Amino acid sequence: PLTMPLTVDPGAIAVAVTTFTPATPFPGAAALLPCLGAAAIIWAGSGGHHPVGDALSLRPVVLVGHSYGGAVITNAGAHAPNVKALVYVAGFALDQGESLAAIGAQFPNNQVGPATVVRPFPQPDGSTGTDLYLAVDQFREVFAADVPRHTTDLMAATQRPLALAAVLAPSADAAWRDLPTWYLV
Repeated sequence: PLTMPLTVDPGAIAVAVTTFTPATPFPGAAALLPCLGAAAIIWAGSGGHHPVGDALSLRPVVLVGHSYGGAVITNAGAHAPNVKALVYVAGFALDQGESLAAIGAQFPNNQVGPATVVRPFPQPDGSTGTDLYLAVDQFREVFAADVPRHTTDLMAATQRPLALAAVLAPSADAAWRDLPTWYLV
């Protein structure tokens, strides 16, 4: 349970971000947001143009990040005056200069490394980028072990990549230092 009340100003938008899958593991949370007076915009993915910037230009925002999405909201909320709060749901709350790779290196026996599938892809400039996926047969155990199998099967089959560049990039600023922030595991 939350130790502090989480209130959403009328008209605020709660933005949920995740990676690997566009099928959110939190459909109940998305359904609850309109009851609190907020609209839910849910997206997935990494690299390139990120719709966080589009959402931040609208009106007061509560950013919600799951997994890699925590790193996204940490940076996105740092310089946007209409971001009013952050909510991390088992998300990475990076500090300035930290990267997802550095956090992962602190846990050498984690399940994510061995379950990661690496795939190169051509970038518009002719160079080669690297996408990361979770092996379909290990997806549920590694990413969402407490989610019903029918849901994780869909999540695994429709997962979107995480760019290796996003894993290696150091975090710029940490919005959680200045904004009201809640963390749920």
